[in-house]
Amino acid sequence: MEKSAEILGKEKTLSHVCKRFLQTFITIAEQKEHTSAECLKFMEKGDENMKLQLQKEKGEKQANEVLRKKELKERKAERKKEVKGKISFGFDSFP
Repeated sequence: MEKSAEILGKEKTLSHVCKRFLQTFITIAEQKEHTSAECLKFMEKGDENMKLQLQKEKGEKQANEVLRKKELKERKAERKKEVKGKISFGFDSFP
């Protein structure tokens, strides 16, 4: 059971985690090697792993959003500087 939980934690996307979890749980149920209490413990571990994966993905999305906004602000500031330079240069060239 611990190996299955470790495998679940190493999967890259939530859909893979869900698929792997369901496959493992079905295998356990089919083999009937574990009592219902052990199956419930495994389900709880799977739920925890899925929650951790969701939090990780949410954190990555938030970090990417912050970086994207910062880059947009920097580009906007650069464009403003370029526009100001063109306008002042244009007025300086007139007699």
